[in-house]
Amino acid sequence: MATLGSAEALNLADKIGAIRVGLQADVIQVQLTEPHLIPLYNVISHLVREK
Repeated sequence: MATLGSAEALNLADKIGAIRVGLQADVIQVQLTEPHLIPLYNVISHLVREK
């Protein structure tokens, strides 16, 4: 939702903002073997920050 809203605000919703066929996307790789990246409770909480 946040990425789609940002893409719409930039008038780029037809190119970015969702994980869908035909849209551009960034891909990240996270190595969970490093001590500071090992999830304590929830893997998603280490990758996504909520306000």
